[in-house]
Amino acid sequence: MTAANSDPTPPPALRVSDSEREEVARVLRDALAEGRLTFAEFDERVGAAYAARTRDDFAALTADLPVQPALGAAMTPVVPAVTVAPGPGPGPVAGAEAQPVAGPTQPVRAEVDLTVAVLSGHERRGRWRPGRHTKAVAVLGGCTLDLREIAFPTEPITITAVAVLGGIEIIVPEGVDVEVTGTSVLGGRSVRIAAVPQRPTTPVVRVRGVAVLGGIDVRSEPPVGVQRAVESTKQPKRL
Repeated sequence: MTAANSDPTPPPALRVSDSEREEVARVLRDALAEGRLTFAEFDERVGAAYAARTRDDFAALTADLPVQPALGAAMTPVVPAVTVAPGPGPGPVAGAEAQPVAGPTQPVRAEVDLTVAVLSGHERRGRWRPGRHTKAVAVLGGCTLDLREIAFPTEPITITAVAVLGGIEIIVPEGVDVEVTGTSVLGGRSVRIAAVPQRPTTPVVRVRGVAVLGGIDVRSEPPVGVQRAVESTKQPKRL
């Protein structure tokens, strides 16, 4: 008698289609807009999604997100739903429709529309959430707006920067397109953007600067903790 094989060969991993890659990218874009992913995290994950070969490659990309991509029954195991009867009485009824259970919701960060420094300094770094149109004002002081870890929206961001006898520093991630316009009166503006390819699905950052006896500095830098790979260009861009 031949013994039964106790270690069957697992089925091969399913190949993914272009539509499934787009579905995972959509989930990642929504997470970026909600502030669950930083720009650097989104950029890394969406690149891995488009390079995925099998569904197993998708698992780590969305495992920590509350919404999962709809990739068919093979990715979503079917579990019989149960309804718990209130109070004493019969127990759960198998196969019945489950009622949604309210759970804790994650607080939504308020958008920042104004940053002011008067005779002082004001910095915004890390996972903060700028408005679609945010303002920075420095009077005899300094402001720093670091956009490298923000949740980038899908629409352009407009920053109005006003420096009067002060300075404003705006830092954007490398690969983000930047447009700088404005006026300088006995002041100056500088733009230093790294010569790297523009990243896909990235909105434009528009800076409108007014410098009166002050300065506005716009520059790009690599993600926090990553060493710069390409030197910044020294020529101002779109002044």
